Amino acid sequence: MQLSNIDIENLAPDAQSLDTSKKMAIKEKWKVIAKSDRGIWGKIKGSAIEPYQTQIELIPLGYKCSCPSRKFPCIHVLALLLLHSNDNQSFTDTEEPTDIKDWLDKRVQKRGKVEMPAKELTPEIIEKREKEQDKRKTERAIFVESGIAELDRWLKDLIKNGILQLPYKENNYFEKMAARLVDAKAPGLANFIRKLQKLDFSKTDQWHQEALQIIGKTYFLMDAYQNIDNQPIPLQNTIKNLIGWSQSTKDLLASEQKGVKDDWLVIGQMIEENDDLITQKNWLWGIQSNQPALIINFGTRFAPLDSQLISGMFFHAELLYFDIAFPQRAIIKEHIAPPNQQLHLKADDNWEVIDQKLQSAILENPWIEDFPILINSTNIQTSQNNTYIIDYQNNAKQIDPNYPLEKLLNLMMIHDKNSVIAGLLSNQYFIPFGIFSDHNYQIL
Repeated sequence: MQLSNIDIENLAPDAQSLDTSKKMAIKEKWKVIAKSDRGIWGKIKGSAIEPYQTQIELIPLGYKCSCPSRKFPCIHVLALLLLHSNDNQSFTDTEEPTDIKDWLDKRVQKRGKVEMPAKELTPEIIEKREKEQDKRKTERAIFVESGIAELDRWLKDLIKNGILQLPYKENNYFEKMAARLVDAKAPGLANFIRKLQKLDFSKTDQWHQEALQIIGKTYFLMDAYQNIDNQPIPLQNTIKNLIGWSQSTKDLLASEQKGVKDDWLVIGQMIEENDDLITQKNWLWGIQSNQPALIINFGTRFAPLDSQLISGMFFHAELLYFDIAFPQRAIIKEHIAPPNQQLHLKADDNWEVIDQKLQSAILENPWIEDFPILINSTNIQTSQNNTYIIDYQNNAKQIDPNYPLEKLLNLMMIHDKNSVIAGLLSNQYFIPFGIFSDHNYQIL
């Protein structure tokens, strides 16, 4: 797979990394650059005594570098990709070194791993495993109940003292409660506390409402957990996910669930960092199914993101959706292949229709925060330092005030009255991802 410079630029975690990598994308700066049918690799001098080794699998895309950078991909991966894109002939065709071969082989084995037939289980072993599983569930339920009880007292004290005191709370006030919930095996609830901690208290006209929404959703979730057995299975799974239970991708792949085969466009990506955990959210749109999907990849400093998806990428695949209320999150079941048709997006003409769809989704899942959409937009207007996307009926939706200025200027420059804008509704604001026009999709 030969990535274009635009594809590679879309991979960059930030503009500074991209600028640095461009300066390093010169063959004279590399001690070794080589390739095989499966990948490319190279060595480049860094701050350490030994050169950094960078290795990249091309189909599907994956990368690894020995440098200590916490950015994924690092500048060395970007530089080697750019060099391969611009000067492919400089890469020597050679036999893969043992360490490169072992790494590539492991990636292939991981993707195509076949489970060995399970050994025949006796009734005694099955009974023992079921008892152990029930014991673990009971123990976790006790931990979660204690965490919820403590969070209930914490929130009541917060409300009693008044949310206007929130800006004056020390970070430790939030961190202690979040840590307690993690200890209680309810890390999902801890995320709600961190959202309160991260509120922008300088925006006096906004944070009050956002704080009340977070507190209200948290209370609603705790109450729903107390009545979880009375809910339908998809909503039970949603509640457990939000509390902190994770759903197994292996179980989903092994299930007989029918997937959605379609041509998918990666309309946008978002990276979130929390301590050493890096979360990459890939928002996809199905061309024929006309439905979104969310593919999430995780990485750490020692286990880099292993994503084969790039913003603006168009491909054919079968996706499996998790069984939750208003399902969005999915995994790729069938390997990525070239698309079957030309790119064509079906967008909504006005914000009223989109708001109705969002309200229907909230009725299924009251905790939805990110809602991907496609909108036919006729105009972009700026008023009192706020920017709005205008639809065909002259309705407006405000772009997130924290949206990068560089992207906003790019949006205004390439937008025209026939443009389709893809993006995310989040916290009552719109976050543009890209613009579709003339069968082409351009990432902002």
